[in-house]
Amino acid sequence: MPEMKYIPLVQLVEPPDPMRLTMDSDKLAELIEDIKAQGILQNLVVVSKSKPGEQATPHAETQRGDTLPILAPLYEIVAGHRRYKAACAAGLESAPCLIFTDATLAKHAAMSAENTLREDVSPAEEAYWYAELIDKLDLTEDQLTKTVRKPLSYIYKRLDLLRGNPAVLEAVKERLISLSVAEQLNRVDNDDHCVYLTRMAVEGGATARMVMEWVQQYKKAGPSPVVDLKPFQEAGAAGQAVVQQTKCVLCKSAAYPANIRWVPIHDFELDQLLVQIDGVAQPPADAAPESTEGG
Repeated sequence: MPEMKYIPLVQLVEPPDPMRLTMDSDKLAELIEDIKAQGILQNLVVVSKSKPGEQATPHAETQRGDTLPILAPLYEIVAGHRRYKAACAAGLESAPCLIFTDATLAKHAAMSAENTLREDVSPAEEAYWYAELIDKLDLTEDQLTKTVRKPLSYIYKRLDLLRGNPAVLEAVKERLISLSVAEQLNRVDNDDHCVYLTRMAVEGGATARMVMEWVQQYKKAGPSPVVDLKPFQEAGAAGQAVVQQTKCVLCKSAAYPANIRWVPIHDFELDQLLVQIDGVAQPPADAAPESTEGG
């Protein structure tokens, strides 16, 4: 488990191959002022470079004229080089650090922490990274919140996705639904109905309020019947043959099947309509035939 503590800046060694070869002077100045006002809000990630009790000399650039204790261990910065430079310029004496004994784990922790701070990251991706930090690095809750700079409530909302329905997690992962919609969907404890509502939310672009109403209805009445689409899909495959056999109710012909329209109508109204049409087409038997001869 990594140890978190404040380390004097004179004991921190700059990385041999820093990722930021150049730093924007204006943004660095802003960071310096921010650190002066609030301190360092995100832990640096470091790896121990010397064993306790071993004599060490810090990197020349980090001494700043300070005197290093004779038997002080050194720590190489894995992540937070820019924060370190700003802390030196701001006149700080120490910085909060997560100390790793394994450089590979330290780099993994730094990468995961940086990933969770990206603006375009999805809640599902955050959930995977948080779980990875907890599992592989054995971080405590306090260490995790300080590493990713997020409150526990924020972290747990995303971790809940991993404990919820896989269909909901996948929809969030694909950015088809929002986290607030996912939270409502995961309140449904019936897996099949949850999958059904997730599909409805994706296809209809449902809001969290709409889904909340669906869930409330589910809590009251239970799951709605889920229609099995397979028979309809099979019938659709043979639909062309059905259309060819269908006749128009007016002309009684199966010609021009592509022009046949299906109109919703009550059966009793259709019966009345057909009677009226039939009456117009066939005049009463006692009606006198019209004369075809002239006057």
